[in-house]
Amino acid sequence: VDLFNMRDLFSAPFIQPVSGLLHRYLERLQAADALQLSAPATLEGVLALGQLEGALLDCGVKYSRRFTAPREHVPRDDWGLPEPPQQGLGVFLNVEDDTWSASDLPEGALVNIVPVQTKMVFPSKNKAHAGALDPVLQAAALAAALAPNGRRVRSLRPFISLGLWMRG
Repeated sequence: VDLFNMRDLFSAPFIQPVSGLLHRYLERLQAADALQLSAPATLEGVLALGQLEGALLDCGVKYSRRFTAPREHVPRDDWGLPEPPQQGLGVFLNVEDDTWSASDLPEGALVNIVPVQTKMVFPSKNKAHAGALDPVLQAAALAAALAPNGRRVRSLRPFISLGLWMRG
């Protein structure tokens, strides 16, 4: 898979198991008149937010951005999703959450992008390999769908896999 020339990341073998989920997110993003992006103030949060922000700038979509405190700086009782915005759609790039099964994710007022389980079969081995798609990669796939030829989206493609490297 050539990530640098790829326009449709949804068709990549490692994303296909969760492409339905990403298509639902994409529909919600496209239907919103304004977006409020938020992510933890961590390197992974900035990388995920930057992917979407680049696409929104390329498309001319109105948005605002907000960083939340990383979990390590918040008491355990205060962990949770941010409040949905008064207007528009809230998108939380929840890079610090545990890995979820796509079928277990609840639909809510916010688009809550968390690491999701995926499986891929390598043709040479005929064996399924399980892994997780981090929010940076999911945000990059959404960005590529929103603005496939966007100047900023293209320039951010080399950073797509950094989130996977930073996961514990």
